[in-house]
Order: sequence, then C-alpha cells, then structure tokens
Amino acid sequence: MTDQPGPHHGYPPPTPWGAYGPPLVVTPPPRRSRRTAWIVVSVVAGVLLLGLIGCLVTVGGIGRAVHNDQQRANGDVTLTHCAITELVPGLNVGQADITVHNSGTGRASYLVEVRFESRDGGHSYGTGYASIEDLGAGQTGSDQAVGSDNIPDGLSAKCVVINVTRL
Repeated sequence: MTDQPGPHHGYPPPTPWGAYGPPLVVTPPPRRSRRTAWIVVSVVAGVLLLGLIGCLVTVGGIGRAVHNDQQRANGDVTLTHCAITELVPGLNVGQADITVHNSGTGRASYLVEVRFESRDGGHSYGTGYASIEDLGAGQTGSDQAVGSDNIPDGLSAKCVVINVTRL
C-alpha cells in the first residue's frame, strides 16, 4: 500500500448528485381544514363588526354633544333691537343689535347670522353678521348685524337669527 491519496487527490469522492448535493425536495405545507378557515373569517368579521359599532356609538355621542352645544349657543344669543337704517342716502338696510351671554364653562367666540325679511316672511332683504369674540364664561358682549340688500322706502322688516356658530 502506498501513502498516496486516492484518485480524488484529498477530496471526498463525488456524489451521484454532483457538487451541489442532493436535489431539494419541497413538500407543500399541510392543508388547513375548512374549519380553521371559518374560525379565522369569523374572528375577523367579529372584530370588524365591533369596530363599526364602536364608531357608530362614538359618532352618535359626538353628534348629540354638538347638537346640545348648538342649542346652548342659540340660547346665548338675544336680538335686542331691529330697525331699518338709512346707511347712505337712498340705501335703507336692516340693522340688528345682538347681545350674547356665554353660558359655557370656557372662553368662546360667536358668529351670529341675521336675516332681514318682510313682516310676512315672503321676501328677504339680505343677511348680516354679528361677531362677538373671546367671551369668558359668564361674560356678555354685543355687536350689530347690518343687512346687505336695500329695503324699499315705506316697508317694514323683521330680523330673524338664522344661525349661531360658537367657536
């Protein structure tokens, strides 16, 4: 016997699959049962349904809070005087004096929209805005709303508060 290495000169003998080893055998993952799929779908649907119900309850609560705040804001406004004023010669406009009492617990500003209309409500003579800013809780402020359209001589008009925005 000789101390010479075998015919492969110190390397392991070749395998029947070549230098890269045996072929990779991929086995598909086991099939999930239909029962597992139904459980997953049911859980996902349940979570989505609970989320939707939560959103509806939250939006409903916010809607009620906004509605209550709007009612309180409307109650904070008093129309103290309504008249027709000659703004410039030949231009008669409605003029409304507005007083606001902040019944809230924090500071607030108010924008009040007033419509000037015929006594029977059949004709509008435009709108005017009063702005009362930065009232503290319990404070009162006032402003005038002046109409935008001419009111013909000899006619009378009434003032109607149509919108109050509390900021």
